[in-house]
Amino acid sequence: MGTKTKILVVDDDEEFASNMTESLRNFEDVSADYCDMNESDVTEAIQRVSPDVVLLDVYDLPSGDLTAGLKLLRAERDHWTAQGVKLVILVTVLGRQVTLTISEAIEAVLEEGIADGHVQKPVSTIRIMKEVEALLTGYRREE
Repeated sequence: MGTKTKILVVDDDEEFASNMTESLRNFEDVSADYCDMNESDVTEAIQRVSPDVVLLDVYDLPSGDLTAGLKLLRAERDHWTAQGVKLVILVTVLGRQVTLTISEAIEAVLEEGIADGHVQKPVSTIRIMKEVEALLTGYRREE
């Protein structure tokens, strides 16, 4: 068996993070873990796990404000990139008061190179794995 893809799920909703992690572990070629949400926990978890991909809910960093999450990502992105980490942001669409629209946030994240990809929650494990596969192989399948 080859090397497993290491995925770190970062979300303040522990139930979501735990369930997503367990679902990802059902894939034979995946090793998954999750961590709580604050800046030091995320940085420490990336150092501990050495993930290939981080799934990060930007609304939850740290104040529940998308703008604050983007600022943290801008500050940490170069360090994470140097470690070879691919970053996929999870954008929660429902039940949030936002300072940026969803489309503006996604555009900003991708144009600035803050993240390598994005998915909108709610999201299936299969959809996440398609995004991970596209990031790691450079091949994007039609949905």
